[in-house]
Amino acid sequence: MSKLFNATAYCKPELLFRPVQLFRRLVWKGRWRGRTGRVRLPWGLEMDVDAADRIGESITKIGVYDLGTLEILARLADPGELCLDIGANDGLMTGLLARTVGKTGKVIAFEPHPAIFGTLRGHVSRWEASPAGAALGGIECRELALSDVDGVQPLFLPEEFSGNRGTAFVGEEGSGGRIEARVRTRRLEDEIPTESRVGLMKIDVEGHELKVLRGAGRLIGQDGVRDIVFEEHDLYPSPVTEYLEASGYSIFLIRKGLLRPELAQASERPRELPNYLATLDVGRALRRMRGFGYRALR
Repeated sequence: MSKLFNATAYCKPELLFRPVQLFRRLVWKGRWRGRTGRVRLPWGLEMDVDAADRIGESITKIGVYDLGTLEILARLADPGELCLDIGANDGLMTGLLARTVGKTGKVIAFEPHPAIFGTLRGHVSRWEASPAGAALGGIECRELALSDVDGVQPLFLPEEFSGNRGTAFVGEEGSGGRIEARVRTRRLEDEIPTESRVGLMKIDVEGHELKVLRGAGRLIGQDGVRDIVFEEHDLYPSPVTEYLEASGYSIFLIRKGLLRPELAQASERPRELPNYLATLDVGRALRRMRGFGYRALR
């Protein structure tokens, strides 16, 4: 039996709530494999994707990438809020956040890789000029890496970078991989005005998360950032989760359920590379998970 008609294929919310993607998946099999092109995301914005890249392949096949995380962003961000996308890559999650916070909100996207930043900025310029741009929050792109010190650090490309452009990382000399560039680093608390409050912050920086959080300084643990969504390469508990819990946050494992996203106990074993939610408002986060369906697929 072909994979298309395997029962597990129909247990994916990407296909259940957006059945048109079944047809697009067939098109991907016949025409898109290994190609680049422009696709329209479920929330109406267009992106240029490379189907040979892991993220681009997912978008062309099933319409999105990392749906569980996307849905958490869509449910937790509120209109009018300031949100941060740290490690924005090509802007997939930046665009969704801008759509969610609406024209009275704002998203600041941080991306240090020079070429990827160019793609990000190109996407944002296209979105702002499109008919959908009127409904977006303001998007500010900053070409720098966030860390716990101001300065310059090497940006490394691991072997798998050619198939996944989201794997570049900032590290110390000798961290492994090829040095692509030396990039400017800044502390987050120096990038955000003192009076600002961040509703939601997404972090995906390939192992540099703890230094980003340390560089956030006053924003962490003083109601400066309500919700933090982050990728974690280590199982719970980790230095990152311990730092956040010591700062007053409650940690949940993010799971993509068939009918809606799930917030599981952080200690549960993840099914894939885990993403977590750290929140200062547990009641609010749990209430936001109650409704069925996936807003990110609309």
